[in-house]
Amino acid sequence: MQRYGGISRYFCEVIRGVGKKNGFEVALPIALSANAYLNTIDSLRYRRLGHVAKGFNWLVALINRRHMIRWLADRGHCFDVFHPTYYDPYFLPCIPDRPFVLTIYDMIHEIFPHYFPPLSQVSANKKGLAQRAARIIAISENTKKDIVRIFGIDPDKIRVIHIGLSPLPPAHDGGISLPERYLLFVGQRYEYKNFLPLAKSIRRILIRQDISLVCFGGTGWTRNESEKLKEWEIADRVVALSGDDRLLAHLYRNAVAFVCPSRYEGFGIPVLEAMACGCPVVSSNASSLPEVGGDAVSYFSPDDEASIEEAVERIVSDADFRKGLVERGILQSRKFTWARAVDRIGEVYQDA
Repeated sequence: MQRYGGISRYFCEVIRGVGKKNGFEVALPIALSANAYLNTIDSLRYRRLGHVAKGFNWLVALINRRHMIRWLADRGHCFDVFHPTYYDPYFLPCIPDRPFVLTIYDMIHEIFPHYFPPLSQVSANKKGLAQRAARIIAISENTKKDIVRIFGIDPDKIRVIHIGLSPLPPAHDGGISLPERYLLFVGQRYEYKNFLPLAKSIRRILIRQDISLVCFGGTGWTRNESEKLKEWEIADRVVALSGDDRLLAHLYRNAVAFVCPSRYEGFGIPVLEAMACGCPVVSSNASSLPEVGGDAVSYFSPDDEASIEEAVERIVSDADFRKGLVERGILQSRKFTWARAVDRIGEVYQDA
């Protein structure tokens, strides 16, 4: 499991929640982990790592895989259901007579295959496991539709269980100097995340409204990004930051608005976090994002520059409109709880 990230948080919440349910016991047979969320679950036994040196994640994964295989060989008859964290089929020979439940988070590898290495086995592994799983959990209705459409899986085998909201810690700016007024973009800037089309679409707004675009997370600017920002004369108005969840909470709480221009999301956790933090949200109307945002978000077409500009202009200019989005967003965010999600995941385990 990664140190941070949506999948890591997902499984830690599942482990914590299911472990508290009567009749359920949870085992996580790993040897090593630097996962920040696992550290909050005292019942788990493994060697806690402060960090994993760059380039050595493969070694930790190999050690954990071998540890898991040994555990399954010794005690494989002692469990009822197996739930892999990703799409590696290494465990199949070890559980020939036990059902497993597979969570599918998105279908990005299938819809945008050109973004990934040509020899990647993720999609093939995912399809193979989906065909053999006793039950599949999809984290959104949109993801379920894509699984059925692309893999041809029986829809009756798939249960849609939305992710719950994991509260962010108390906000803290970490001593970082921020622009007085800014729009917020969160996450990696992969091509399907639509960052450059967003920046191009709102370049006139940034100058006219004297506002900045803060990008949290991801790596530093690529050469192409730097060149484009200079070409559009907004290099001094677009800021890249990284930090912990306390800084992220501070950014949500102080942004004029959170902007999510992505062309595809399996769920859209930052939309949920922003709403919960009282930050108005303007978002793409693609994939699962309207499913998460409901009527609490202002939407635009991610492929239409004029649509993006118009939606962002309104949210920047209209304080009353922002206030209404904030109020509806807080209510919308309360619909997504881990207690509800874990109850339904427990039901899927029983079904399997």
